[in-house]
Amino acid sequence: MASENSYDVIIIGTGAGGATLAWRMAPSGKRILLLERGDFLPREQDNWDSHAVFVEAKYQAKEPWLDKNGKEFFPGIHYYVGGNPKFYGAALFRLRKEDFGELPHAGGISPAWPVGWPRSPSAPGTGRASTGSTRSRKPARCWTWCAGWRSGSPTTAWRARST
Repeated sequence: MASENSYDVIIIGTGAGGATLAWRMAPSGKRILLLERGDFLPREQDNWDSHAVFVEAKYQAKEPWLDKNGKEFFPGIHYYVGGNPKFYGAALFRLRKEDFGELPHAGGISPAWPVGWPRSPSAPGTGRASTGSTRSRKPARCWTWCAGWRSGSPTTAWRARST
């Protein structure tokens, strides 16, 4: 029997990657622990103020990081439950096949990615069935779900509940 402090999976970060992994693994029956460096984003008027969020960088971490030469820089990262998607509108780019290859442009040639074109969700081996075209979905519905506006606040996830 596992102890209360024993977990099958530990996911570090609740941003786009960590939250997606947790959501996919939740029905597995495994004991999953989510670790987040930050706290919940405070509910306040400045959440809605683009000047406070982006110009004043009110919610950005103030700690410097170091580049490969030891020089300090501020990466513009946010340490809050939900990660950086809380601040960029949870918009994820759906890249095209040609975006993964070598691309010539005015400044030179952008090298190809080290990974190839992603397989479709219904491709063999993915374990997922296709849900159909994303074009049939209403953008407003997705925005409402992603941003948590059903609760009236961009700081609260749609399905969040206190423990």
